[in-house]
Amino acid sequence: MKKLFFLAIIYVCALSASAQPLSGRHTFAQMIETADEQFAVKKDYVEALNWYEKAREDDPKSIYLDYRIALCHYALRDYAKAEMFLSKVQKKDEKDKDDTNDYSDVPFKLARVKKMQEKYDEAIAILEKLTMTATDPIVKKLAVTELEGARMAKTSTQAELLKVENAGNDVNCPSKDFSPSMSKQGELYYVSDRQSGVVVLDGKKTDYFGNIMSANNDGKGVYTNGKALDQVVNREATHTSYVSFSPSGNRMYFTRAEVQGQEVTSSKAFMSVKSGNGWASPLEIKGINGKVMHPSVGELFGKEVMFFTSDMEGTKGATDIFYATKKTDDTYEYPVNLGDVINTVGEEYTPFYKDGKLYFSSTGHAGFGGFDVFVSSWDGTGWSKPTNVGKGYNSAQDDICFSTDAKGNALLASNRVGNGKIKGFPATCCEDIWIATMEEYKVNLLANVLDKNKKPLLGTSIQVIEMTDNRLGKTDNKNNATGNNYDNPLAFDKSYMVITSKDGFIPDTTYFNTVGLKKTTTIEKNIVLKARPADPKFLKFVTKEVIKQGGAIRMNNIYYDLGDDKILPDAEGDLNALAVIMKEYPSVIIEISSHTDVRSSNESNMKLSQRRAESAIRYLVEKQAIPRERLSPKGYGETVVLNRCLEGVKDCTDEEHRFNRRTEFKIIGGAAEKDIERTIISAKKWSECSADEKKAGTPINDDEYNKIIKANAPKK
Repeated sequence: MKKLFFLAIIYVCALSASAQPLSGRHTFAQMIETADEQFAVKKDYVEALNWYEKAREDDPKSIYLDYRIALCHYALRDYAKAEMFLSKVQKKDEKDKDDTNDYSDVPFKLARVKKMQEKYDEAIAILEKLTMTATDPIVKKLAVTELEGARMAKTSTQAELLKVENAGNDVNCPSKDFSPSMSKQGELYYVSDRQSGVVVLDGKKTDYFGNIMSANNDGKGVYTNGKALDQVVNREATHTSYVSFSPSGNRMYFTRAEVQGQEVTSSKAFMSVKSGNGWASPLEIKGINGKVMHPSVGELFGKEVMFFTSDMEGTKGATDIFYATKKTDDTYEYPVNLGDVINTVGEEYTPFYKDGKLYFSSTGHAGFGGFDVFVSSWDGTGWSKPTNVGKGYNSAQDDICFSTDAKGNALLASNRVGNGKIKGFPATCCEDIWIATMEEYKVNLLANVLDKNKKPLLGTSIQVIEMTDNRLGKTDNKNNATGNNYDNPLAFDKSYMVITSKDGFIPDTTYFNTVGLKKTTTIEKNIVLKARPADPKFLKFVTKEVIKQGGAIRMNNIYYDLGDDKILPDAEGDLNALAVIMKEYPSVIIEISSHTDVRSSNESNMKLSQRRAESAIRYLVEKQAIPRERLSPKGYGETVVLNRCLEGVKDCTDEEHRFNRRTEFKIIGGAAEKDIERTIISAKKWSECSADEKKAGTPINDDEYNKIIKANAPKK
């Protein structure tokens, strides 16, 4: 089958130089003959287009001329003009039955150029008909694939955090730049004709020639100062292109090609070894007969191989991907076609292998436009079905030469619109280097602090505090002396408390969480601070307590009736809170210690306290599923009294004695490499607060004060 579009090395600067105005008078037949020669033999579609357009002035109704002009625009990737002339041919062909030329490929080409302009509905209508009416089995197969790709393009969206940017004018020139590859040292290598000019050979001007270039990274992801490699690599009057590296970075692979018009007539692969700051004289790769384009090192069956593109014998479509196993540095075994999973009746291009995955471009798998990038995984015996790498990496135009750098960023060449090109040529004429990066999902707090009139309140401070089971965690403190807004990164699946304060104003406490968020999100909070009253009655304090190994922590609500070891209902809250701590710190071992008052004998008190400790542990094991081996009961009897009610003191009240009938816990083992933290909420009367406390506390009303005092008070 005739190649639908052979993507070869297009040096449009040279084509532009050759496209001079026509002079002299030629017969209609001479113009057609010259145009056909430029088109079919020399592959110079710009010159052919000039002759066809000149001839069309004599016969504007010619279907043949419209068809040839359409093919020239098609080859030069001027999709809008190709569509216009293909549509003319289709309409004329339906009416003019005297023209016996074959225009059966027009509907397929028309569908493709519509697709490459993102006119997917129009393309789908043509392709649906073609899948039923096409008589050529290859066209029918390609139409099915193109239809699948057009439908997929309508529903696909670019990944939210994918950013695809042009590499910039220090890398890309007005004509063609392609084949990006990253060196081990972080330099960007690529191919361009930026540094070459029209070369004079045998007294005649000939094409621009491609050079391998390198550009430096400025440390911020921008590549600058693109320069051609020296003539050890870039041979004069030779198309040097398609650069790649071995995994070690010590070997560079590239091709030297001969090009006629826009078609590669021969191409050989070369390998150069890193030598100091440069590259040694290249060795020609031996053992492969036929064109070798786009060489890329990989691994199959435990051996190093070189993947490459060719139209050599055994090719299934226009171009296929082959591999050859390495024998020595410059010698390879007989090449093998990668097979039907990868190669199609279309064109497969620019293979790149990394970590068991083969990336390549194709027109024979379902894509969004022209060439799309696909990926297939190697499982040791075969390749997985190729999948489209998605929008962004792929556009409606041609996307080729995909590779990645050490950070996982993608490099590719694409003729998508996005950078200035040569005046007089379509914006999609030529490839540029593009860089695709995937940002991480982020969640952010944007807090704006306002006064009661909703005007910006300057000079405030905020604390953004992670909360775990109502305990204070990591805290970020920020001040803004000149503004009222705060931009603060957050973590996913966390709860937060934000305390906002300013001298002379009542601090505000705001709670929110990031639980369940699955994409980049900005949480906006407008925080209104009220002026602080001159003399509030009560203040609330939220503090963080750090529990060190060996330090005893008193559980305020775990008390017992006189002579009894049963857990009272009021005690369950504190035991549940202890269970939360033990679940969050699953390796710590806790001692549960119980104490009595001094009434009754020492012996009976010691036994009673041991039973009380066992009772607390039994609750944690049975009600909270805490492993028994992580809990150690210890009864201290009356040996640790907290107040004046020692043995012999006669005037202690029942309430004072009850204060000594308590349970405590402390860390006695396990992973104590990080502290255990818990949040304590307390309240004080304004008259009892220090000056610092008056600045730090939050005014509260009577009800909230009484609630806090009651929660912290011992229970009867």
